[in-house]
Amino acid sequence: MATLTVLACDTAAKAAEAQQFLIRSGFAQTSITSEQATVFSYDAATYDGGTAEILANKFIVIGRK
Repeated sequence: MATLTVLACDTAAKAAEAQQFLIRSGFAQTSITSEQATVFSYDAATYDGGTAEILANKFIVIGRK
């Protein structure tokens, strides 16, 4: 089964820090993507007992391994 980590950051600098965090956590640099999103929506309530939220103007960093 794959590991997928998604981090929503307020600034490009924080996104760069998030990428370094993922690398230190064992993600290969080539398996990490980052992009700025006007709207990022997630629904953890339906799928994992968390909360639903809509985030605006975030830098989204995704690590896969």
